[in-house]
Amino acid sequence: MDDHVFAAISGPISFSAIVLNIVFSFCLLCPPSVQGVNLQQPLKVLLVSMVIFSFLHQTTIMFFVCQVAITPFVYGLYLTLKQLFYFTNVVNLSSVTWLSILYYVNIVPNNGHLFIWIKRHIKNVVYFGLVADRGIVLTAGVLDYVSTLRPEEQPLNSSSSFNVTAELSSDRDVFFYLGKICTVIYSFHLLISFGTMILSWSSTYIYLRRHMKRMEESSSPFSQPQFQSQMRVTVTGLVQAALFFPYCLLIITLVVTHSLPGYNNFDPNDNIQTTVSSLFGLCSSVCLGFSQSVFRQRVVSLLEGVFKQCNNLNG
Repeated sequence: MDDHVFAAISGPISFSAIVLNIVFSFCLLCPPSVQGVNLQQPLKVLLVSMVIFSFLHQTTIMFFVCQVAITPFVYGLYLTLKQLFYFTNVVNLSSVTWLSILYYVNIVPNNGHLFIWIKRHIKNVVYFGLVADRGIVLTAGVLDYVSTLRPEEQPLNSSSSFNVTAELSSDRDVFFYLGKICTVIYSFHLLISFGTMILSWSSTYIYLRRHMKRMEESSSPFSQPQFQSQMRVTVTGLVQAALFFPYCLLIITLVVTHSLPGYNNFDPNDNIQTTVSSLFGLCSSVCLGFSQSVFRQRVVSLLEGVFKQCNNLNG
């Protein structure tokens, strides 16, 4: 993808996502005073994490766009932005994954001893998972950054040039394998996140559908706000997982083709990957806004206030 095409597509998408995350941040800081909207831990931590790292991820993409469209290319800045791009993206996906696990544990009943223990200690489990994920991703990011510092081979005019060249070649091999290890960590993290999201949301949806059918057969009403909220969150979670599939498929394709001998990289400047990531991030933020009452009802109250002020000015 051409750099200017990338800037023209990714720029508006990332800007829209940034604005949306700013609105979500305001909603979390000033939640609506509506009955039924009560954020408890660890849900609040997950939502804050998703909003913050989604904002940082889209801001990083905007820096890519600015570097392409406005500023001259600076390799050191590009490497730093690249690491921030991967870190914020994977951490945000980790929060989304743990959100799916949280809703599955809270909605779907299970009599297994391990499940009961997890449900009883869900806060600690989620906190530990978030910290562990960030530690793994940060380690992978450091390895990837170090792998870009591989020494360059230079012509040497001395009797020991053969030994020095061999040492440089060995050092380059070490840096090369460090980069490979980082790629494997990122790829496995994406696959595990995608599989967990699909399994959690689909299992939750199947349980809710069966529960709804049982209530229909017993002529019991199933219009309770809690049930509607659970179904809405589950459906938007499935949509989010479905949208994540093309991005995950693209990353795995890039990893596989890059590992093949004589490969032809169809995305040498990472513009396609970055564009797909920005689009998925925007769609993910939209799904989050629809699924969570704290965002949806706060935005509605803000719009009502704006319309009321406009009517007062016109009147």
